[in-house]
Amino acid sequence: MSPEKAKGRGASTKYVRGGLADYASLYFDRSLTAYALWKKDIKRNPSAFRPEFNLSVVKILHLPPPSRAHSKLSASMNTSSPGIALCRIQSQTSSSLKSDHLYRAVFLFLNVVDSSDPMSPALFVEGKTILVFKPWHEVSFCPENADGEVLEGNTISRLPASLPLSEHYSTPDPLDAPVSDIGLFITRFYIKS
Repeated sequence: MSPEKAKGRGASTKYVRGGLADYASLYFDRSLTAYALWKKDIKRNPSAFRPEFNLSVVKILHLPPPSRAHSKLSASMNTSSPGIALCRIQSQTSSSLKSDHLYRAVFLFLNVVDSSDPMSPALFVEGKTILVFKPWHEVSFCPENADGEVLEGNTISRLPASLPLSEHYSTPDPLDAPVSDIGLFITRFYIKS
């Protein structure tokens, strides 16, 4: 099936039923609904949810753009902005992450206008504690074979603590802890004030 919208009657048009675009649209709608319900619940009672682990922001590598009031067009679109930081694990429940390493963490900030919101880019600053909830993902920067063993002869050079961003976001080197070859991709988090 084509990802193009089907010719429909009335003001709203739908994707071709059963097509790839239809399934993708349903998936993203469900994901955003689940996120919105989770966010509403955690803002109401943050202590009712147990985080997977807590991160301490050591160094900001990339700031998301500042929040601003959205126009009708952008309010209807689901926009997100990444924030990237070097973080240290403070406490964890069931994770294999090490507390003596620094991790590159990518936080996905979704449509936040209120700067007092606990998921606001305005609160994403060095020294803050961030509670991380499922789902979150690990990304390995080391090449592995099919058995999960790190390839010795074909290794990529160890990534620096800072990503190749502008000089404004450079990170001092060396930091006081080794930087892990595992990156974290986090969509559900709560920044403690």
